[in-house]
Amino acid sequence: MDTNGNVLLSGYTDYKIIDGSKWLIFKQGNHYGVVDPISKKVIIKNEFEQLDSFIRNLGIAKKASGYGVIDINGKTILPFDYEEIRVLAANGNHRYSSSPVIGMSDLIFDANITEQVKQRLAYEVQIEQAPYFFEVTKNGKTGICNWDGKTIIPLGKYQNIKLHYYNGKTFFLVGSNQNSGIVDENGMEILPVHYSFDDGYQYSASGIENQFDISQRFITFSDGKAGEHHALKIGLFDLQTKKVLISPHEQQITLFNKDLILVRKLVSNYHYQFSIYHIGQDKICTFDNTVIDIRLVNDHFLLVEHHDKSLQLTDTDGKLVYSNTNWTSDGSYDLIRFPNYEKYPNGRFYHGLKKIYVKEGNLFIDTVGNEKCFEEYDQVDDFYEGYAIAAKKIIDKENYSGF
Repeated sequence: MDTNGNVLLSGYTDYKIIDGSKWLIFKQGNHYGVVDPISKKVIIKNEFEQLDSFIRNLGIAKKASGYGVIDINGKTILPFDYEEIRVLAANGNHRYSSSPVIGMSDLIFDANITEQVKQRLAYEVQIEQAPYFFEVTKNGKTGICNWDGKTIIPLGKYQNIKLHYYNGKTFFLVGSNQNSGIVDENGMEILPVHYSFDDGYQYSASGIENQFDISQRFITFSDGKAGEHHALKIGLFDLQTKKVLISPHEQQITLFNKDLILVRKLVSNYHYQFSIYHIGQDKICTFDNTVIDIRLVNDHFLLVEHHDKSLQLTDTDGKLVYSNTNWTSDGSYDLIRFPNYEKYPNGRFYHGLKKIYVKEGNLFIDTVGNEKCFEEYDQVDDFYEGYAIAAKKIIDKENYSGF
């Protein structure tokens, strides 16, 4: 009835609203249909044993022959011969109604929410706006259809199907007989089903885990173990180019940032070759065999450690920026332990200066490798916010106190 108490529709045993529509799902006898309560016109005859809530104008329905999908006008999108049909979001999460699972768009601009949370919310909103899929099952076999009813993955082609969202598209991590591969949004196999997705903890993207445009771009895959070695032969697949970016090898792969990937490849027992892969430029910079570690500094520099513990600062192409014969990973025991600041890690450039941890506690370099020494002080801390704590050694003849 309306707000005046006038009866608009009667004679049916049940009604369900349809999100985004003025029409209603009705039940008459043991079957369901769709009716316009204003005109009393039956839009879809009550010929379904079951009719779920419509999602984006499509509804899963059931006849005696099985489950199918219809649109809001009753047109058949998927035939009625499946044992089960489920709606999947772009990342594989199940959807049961058109009501948004997340309504967080406004929260993204809330000053009280951290940047990491904002990035996560923005990513979830992006997923929710992407196309949905149907997961269909028949005779115990599963397949995937798009929202238009087109088959993307035929029934039973793979035993396992997992959806992976990246940059507006859904990819499918598929597997059969303990082998895995990748299928793109068009149903094309872009990584053959010869591998596994076990990376053996040899891959890390922790530094950019909230930058979803880059962290979700790459898929690690394994080609098993080399002989009796414990480590796996892992590689990296790029969903943007739909190609293998780094071929499988016994190695460790670290995604530094949106531009750089560190590869630590085993070349012989306990000996590794270090390389930096430039994502946007599609080039690799390989370091000599004396290198035992590489760390990223301020996204634009590399701190390179050698077998003799000596340290060097290079650019991301491996070109030397600064070296000092006294600069080693051992540091110096003569340095003051200044207060630690959680949000300011040691070893970075702050306001254009980076502290060099040698015996002298007042030595810094700028971003082109020029030294700057604050000789009037014995020791100087990092310039975290443009200022630094400094210490000068004094001698108190009556009560020696050092600094």
